[in-house]
Amino acid sequence: MGFPSSFVDLQELVIGYERLDSIADRPRVKDWLNKVYARAVLETEALHASTTMPLTPNVATYAVPAVVGRVDEIIASPPGGGYGPPLEETSLAQILAWRQTGSAAPVTNATSTWYALSGMNDLDLFPTPANADTLTIYHFALPVPLNSDSDMPILQEPYATDVLSYGASFEAAVFKSSPSASDWHGLSEDSKRRLMQHLNRRRSGATRQLRVEGEAPVALRRDIA
Repeated sequence: MGFPSSFVDLQELVIGYERLDSIADRPRVKDWLNKVYARAVLETEALHASTTMPLTPNVATYAVPAVVGRVDEIIASPPGGGYGPPLEETSLAQILAWRQTGSAAPVTNATSTWYALSGMNDLDLFPTPANADTLTIYHFALPVPLNSDSDMPILQEPYATDVLSYGASFEAAVFKSSPSASDWHGLSEDSKRRLMQHLNRRRSGATRQLRVEGEAPVALRRDIA
């Protein structure tokens, strides 16, 4: 087995750990590895990316792009360029309340400053964008599934091998109703915890100040989508 571990190296580890059939069980092992891989990358927020989303004037509700796993920050850019501060997150109920405040005239010449996520897909903005602004969504993404035997996980070693092989071995043990499942689960969770500690420390060892959120806006007129 090589190090760092390739996709085929990880397969051989799991097959050996749980004494699986090298031919009949290999497709399952590949699926288990990719399942654990996707879950580990998303839960540890290891893969950060950004995507842009064009807005339509006077439309307040949008579908979140499929590439977005978890939202980190959102910023809005007006057609002329430039960026304001990150949008503040709030609840859909609060946005609906703001939209019903004041007179019937819609807010004009407004760039959205608040957002609410509902379920998997719905993104609501306030104020409703008056122009063809562009949102840049900084987010945590899912990895591209491992496919070829030579594919390498994006996770750094020495964490990648343990996180993926232990996690997939847990899936294999559950499939076999093996008593080793609890042991693999403990090893898997411990290796994922170590990866999260590494990622947190990798950003910086310095103590950072807590962000002070802005005050809620006062809507003087009804915001109509």
